[in-house]
Amino acid sequence: MALQTSGAISLADIHVEASGSGYAASSISSLNDTDIRNLTAAPGRTINSTLGTEIDFGDFYGASSLSTMTTTNYMRQASSGTTNFAGYSNHSQSGGIVFGAGGGFYVRLRRADPYVYLEIKEMSSSYGSNWYNTSGTVSGLSTTFVSMGRFNLTGVTSIALDWTTPTVSGSFASATVVGNTASGGTYAASDNSFQTVSNNQSVGLQFKIMVSAECYSSHVANAYTFITARARKSGYADGALGSYLLRTRGQATSTACF
Repeated sequence: MALQTSGAISLADIHVEASGSGYAASSISSLNDTDIRNLTAAPGRTINSTLGTEIDFGDFYGASSLSTMTTTNYMRQASSGTTNFAGYSNHSQSGGIVFGAGGGFYVRLRRADPYVYLEIKEMSSSYGSNWYNTSGTVSGLSTTFVSMGRFNLTGVTSIALDWTTPTVSGSFASATVVGNTASGGTYAASDNSFQTVSNNQSVGLQFKIMVSAECYSSHVANAYTFITARARKSGYADGALGSYLLRTRGQATSTACF
């Protein structure tokens, strides 16, 4: 387990984290030991691995003997704000009475050794949908999965898809994120919960907006949710690909009044 993130921290604490609980805290060690220098630093901290260089006890707050998962992202992250979405799905519908107009996505996290892929596609070919790469370049999204990111690690034992409650702007609208297998997932994803998977298995979810209209009214609404993919493997710290913002839009137009 990782070292404490605040308060008193000793060389003995660091030595046990680096060498394992089977090592006595009183055994001889120094901050210049290779295993201590090779601990994985906590986010925002750095442990200088070069022997003989200056180092501070505070550098080891939150450090862990677990390895860090390597990740590759293909779609842009949401760190710069709510307009920086990775995917956008839009659908308009008209009729006498309209229920459930709007865009939507299927998302799945799939283990395919030596990788784990986060993938997305639009729910219907009648939607207008796009995705944005890490440079912000836009491409059309279809009903064929496109990779959002991946873990570059073989033998992952369990995976998870996390999401936020959708934010909806506009009237006569609602949005949902639910785990399901309609995306082609082996299992329905459960928010903030790991699912044990074998090679070639996956977890899936659906995100959509539903807009309604009647008696000659017209309504437009947008919905947003953040999606995070996580993976777990023995000897590694639980890894996260990052945070992706997805946007769906719907327009419902009524052409009659009954």
